[in-house]
Amino acid sequence: MYFIELLVKKFKKKPEPENIEEEEAEEETACEHVFMPIDSTGKVLACRNCGLVIKKP
Repeated sequence: MYFIELLVKKFKKKPEPENIEEEEAEEETACEHVFMPIDSTGKVLACRNCGLVIKKP
């Protein structure tokens, strides 16, 4: 049974990320981002107001 579940997961189509990009675009226009580091290295930043997470370029 477990083997069949693994096969189904492998061949199941993943949703396209187009909807996610549209939502992020809406969030970017609605918020004045103030990014703060969320880890000790300072490579991952998050917005204080809306929680948008990005990697430092």
